[in-house]
Amino acid sequence: MNIFNLSSFLSSIKQKLGKAKQKDAKAFTLIELILVVAIIGILTAVVLVSIQGPQASARDSRRQSDLSQIGKGLQAYYLTHNTYPQSEEISLENDEENAEFAQAMEQGGYFSVLPEDPSYTAGGEYTYKYISTTSDSYTLCAKAESKEGYYCVSPEFSGVSQEDSVPMFAGWGGGGSGETFVCGVSTVEGAGGLTYGTVLGPDGKCWLDRNLGATQVATSASDVNSYGYYYQWGRPTDGHQVSNSPATIIKSPTDIPGHGYIIRVWAEPYDWRNPQSPNEATLWAGANGGSNNPCPTGWHVPTQTEWATVAGYFSPQNSVGAFNSTLKLPLAGYRISQDPILWLQGTVGHYWSSNPSSGKALYLSFSSDHMNSYIMTGRDNGFSVRCVKD
Repeated sequence: MNIFNLSSFLSSIKQKLGKAKQKDAKAFTLIELILVVAIIGILTAVVLVSIQGPQASARDSRRQSDLSQIGKGLQAYYLTHNTYPQSEEISLENDEENAEFAQAMEQGGYFSVLPEDPSYTAGGEYTYKYISTTSDSYTLCAKAESKEGYYCVSPEFSGVSQEDSVPMFAGWGGGGSGETFVCGVSTVEGAGGLTYGTVLGPDGKCWLDRNLGATQVATSASDVNSYGYYYQWGRPTDGHQVSNSPATIIKSPTDIPGHGYIIRVWAEPYDWRNPQSPNEATLWAGANGGSNNPCPTGWHVPTQTEWATVAGYFSPQNSVGAFNSTLKLPLAGYRISQDPILWLQGTVGHYWSSNPSSGKALYLSFSSDHMNSYIMTGRDNGFSVRCVKD
């Protein structure tokens, strides 16, 4: 009911009360009067909610706009100083906490006056929070008012992202970095006792910081220590993926070969399994990342769509862009099943997707002169695997 209908209703009640007085002073009982007051209270509450909803949404739009503008100022600061203003958790509106940050941004000409949260009160939950513990990254967030969650900006995000939680901010109930999973801070345990770091991709998803099996993040596109394992498509982590694993010519009749040999294949359909798996759609996809998921728990082999999306942000669209991204994808080459030898290391990058296609499988490929996220090949060759968080 809008405000005009409420006014008409109250006017009607008033008229009836007046007529009742003329006819019979006892026309309205106490219960009837209480009921009328209750109805008026309910209608008033409905009207207030109907007004407050759009107002909260408008304030959220203001928050997103402010965060975007502050983010642009921070990027300009970084381009000048090759670092972001470093600080533990602060509220930008709190003069005691933000003194150094405000001085850096305002005296540098990046802002005349820092924006404030439209609902800010000292000690309240609505504030712009900032944290930066490394020179090349930061997180800036605001609590949403019209919905659950937070709006955040970071060098790794494309625009303003919406987050369910922000555990890096103790002031919003988190325990600071490391209490719960925080992409870019938390590490992940993989097969063989290997520990992987995490990075936020330009697509807003969380990725492992290196290829499966790699002992370090790539320091260059041709860093051999960053190449990692070479998986035949759809196989589990069973030892075959190691670059010097022995070979066999015997194809597997099941989805789990039960050994660590790379399976050599010389003819169509170029698959390590014979017959081809009736479960191909769920070997590396579906519940828990698939029945043969090589990634750590809670992670999966990227779909072709996920590869296409993140690769779309690489600039330029070749191996230089792939390495310059936060994913630091190296030119690991691949392992040919027929010989089996390592081929084109330092020249091409071939990364499996989880998608089977027409008896083969799709993968991302790049080199110095191309970037293609929709290429199909046999499942027998050994390609790199980079995992993305569920």
